[in-house]
Amino acid sequence: MAKTFAAGQLDLSEIDLIHYHFLHCTPLRRLIRPAFLLSALFYHVLYASEKDSGKAFFDTLEMTLRADYILCTRDSSEQSVHDLLRWKKGLDQIISSPLYGGLLKEFHKETGIRPDDVRPCEIISWKQAKDAELQEIELLLQEEQERETLKRADSLFAEQELSKAKTTSVDFDGIPFGVSKRGLRILAARAGLMLIDEGNYLRGEELQIGTSTFRGAFYLDKDGRYWKYELESVTGSLDSLDSFIRPQADVLSRYFEERSGSPPDHLYRIGRFDIVQGRLAVHSMWDLGNVAIFTGLATWKYRYYAKAVVSRKASLQEKKSGIKNVEQK
Repeated sequence: MAKTFAAGQLDLSEIDLIHYHFLHCTPLRRLIRPAFLLSALFYHVLYASEKDSGKAFFDTLEMTLRADYILCTRDSSEQSVHDLLRWKKGLDQIISSPLYGGLLKEFHKETGIRPDDVRPCEIISWKQAKDAELQEIELLLQEEQERETLKRADSLFAEQELSKAKTTSVDFDGIPFGVSKRGLRILAARAGLMLIDEGNYLRGEELQIGTSTFRGAFYLDKDGRYWKYELESVTGSLDSLDSFIRPQADVLSRYFEERSGSPPDHLYRIGRFDIVQGRLAVHSMWDLGNVAIFTGLATWKYRYYAKAVVSRKASLQEKKSGIKNVEQK
């Protein structure tokens, strides 16, 4: 009766009694089979007779090897005889190893399946899959340990940074000026901020102030210390300047008035032509001693937006030269 296997749908009806004997041989004969099969196939490669009977014999052996390869690997792609022999040799080396007997016992103990009821390659595949699973578990545990170690190191580093920095009432999400880039990243992650590293500053796309959303940039000075942050609203056309952009600037002004606990030190009216590309048209300004705050309106390529700049007092000189837009650099 023909026997069909799912892998490759290989029909074994034409394989003679030799194939049947190899597939159903005793454990002792299984040890004899590899050497006999390899010798026969090498003979086929190097010295095969041109006679029909000899060719048919070795063709049958080759079919046997191909059948075993497909059944063991689930790979039905075309393989050369040399590649099949290389695969078979590696398999036979494992089977002839002194450790193989222990593998048979381990397989039977853990699966309850008699080794005689399955092919050696299935036992080897079971062992390889088991080892791979154990290695994956070990790798996951190692990665988890590394993450925990890094987390503890980051926490300790952040605490050291906070102990040296001076906090203010207008620190964004509690991140004080003066921390290093690493400290800024750690504290931002603690606050739930998703920041993107842009080199000399970290950028955030969705920063919430009340019900409004702003984009922001957190700048580092030449020594790699955090010293300034800027917030910008979404942009709009000139038609939306009064209906949407100015109200966003008011949101920023109210936010810093609440955070600082005092009204602006200076208020300015901003006309349409006061908004010039490359400079912030200041609407509100606070001088908190060690921190300066500016809110106002800006433009870039005929698009308008509300903006706030908060920095350490040392950066007040920027007001004289004009504050650059963070969005377009």
